[in-house]
Amino acid sequence: MNNIKTIIVDDDKANLSLMKILLEKNCPELEVLEYCSSPEDAVEAITNYRPDLVFIDIEMPGLTGFELIEQLGNEEFDVIFVSAHDEYSLKAFKYSAIDYLIKPPKVEDIKKAVERVIEKRKSNVTLHHLKELTRQLKSYIHDKPRIALNTHERIFFVNVEDIVRCEASGVYTVFHLADGRKHMISKNIQKFEAVLLQYGFYRAHRSHMINMSYAREYVKEGEGYLIMSDGSKVEVSRYRKDEILKRLGK
Repeated sequence: MNNIKTIIVDDDKANLSLMKILLEKNCPELEVLEYCSSPEDAVEAITNYRPDLVFIDIEMPGLTGFELIEQLGNEEFDVIFVSAHDEYSLKAFKYSAIDYLIKPPKVEDIKKAVERVIEKRKSNVTLHHLKELTRQLKSYIHDKPRIALNTHERIFFVNVEDIVRCEASGVYTVFHLADGRKHMISKNIQKFEAVLLQYGFYRAHRSHMINMSYAREYVKEGEGYLIMSDGSKVEVSRYRKDEILKRLGK
């Protein structure tokens, strides 16, 4: 069985650091993709990564852990709630939680909770594969893959096929869309690379990641650059030139 893709959500940064230490030392089955310190970051991360398991703090500003799950709707993942109080335990299990941990969580309690996740995944593996196949087929026929872009004011859900390119701007990333809109996200471009590579994007330069379907010309002058469908010019790293031309040829 593959590692369990996991996201940790807690507005208490001290508890995030503690969970990071405890999980890295004691739960090699987990592949932690993101540590989120706000519900807004969690919505974006869960939408983008589609994790198998999420550890969620209950009492957070903006959205409670319960409200966060309700907002995400049909996203399928197992939940382990984490709280400083035990008063929410009954409500937690109404949300089909795998477990309910009291802060600060004990190593043995975390291990037992993860074991429950593993056992559930083993028992449901055939059903899970069937559901996943159905989901992928429905997605292929009806839906379009989307990415959540979390700006200071709101979260935009953008079809991946509508993204022409991503441009690094210091610690920010600017998304350039086919309709001319731009969204500046307060995360560096590396944060999006793993998500977008699976959808036909390529890192043409350390400052640019492009949707290959929008590349229109390769100009040889100087070190070479691409002209995209929106008229923009994108530098191509000399180390990536051959791979770019090979991909465009295909």
